[in-house]
Amino acid sequence: MVSAQGSSGDDGRRALVRSRNAVAAVFALNGLAIANWISRVPAIRDELELTPAQVGLLLLAMSTGAVIALPSAGAVVLRMGPARTVAAGGIAACAGMLVVGVGGGAFGSVAMVAVGLFAFGVGSGVSGTIRRVHERPDAPPSRASTIRPMSDARVPREHRLRHLVVVADGDVPPRAAL
Repeated sequence: MVSAQGSSGDDGRRALVRSRNAVAAVFALNGLAIANWISRVPAIRDELELTPAQVGLLLLAMSTGAVIALPSAGAVVLRMGPARTVAAGGIAACAGMLVVGVGGGAFGSVAMVAVGLFAFGVGSGVSGTIRRVHERPDAPPSRASTIRPMSDARVPREHRLRHLVVVADGDVPPRAAL
């Protein structure tokens, strides 16, 4: 016979496994999207007839989207919940990659590619931050899964720094820039 406590313990473990699997799936999909984009940079550069400096500015759109989205991620997750926030970020990232593909191919538009990269950066930045924030230790038991606001979390600040450093020089680790 299974007690009520045993049942809730099993439910807690199942929820933890579901959460872990969902986070792994989001990381994998984000990695696939980035790998797809990186492999397409030379083709889009040639299609749009961009110089290396122009490609660098175009890439800045993605980092700008991520850096702008990061400070609001904590407030968004408190309002929408972590699962919905990650889903919305994933949808924004996918839509951004779709716009990049259409803008770099059929339309041949630098502006469309920049908007798509910005949207991808926003979606990736928000969902990436939510995957990294910690539970608030002072939350009452009824709100044990409450996420700390962004201003209280150290990891997202380092995550923002990493995006800025990648723009400046991809070889410099974030802590070396401090």
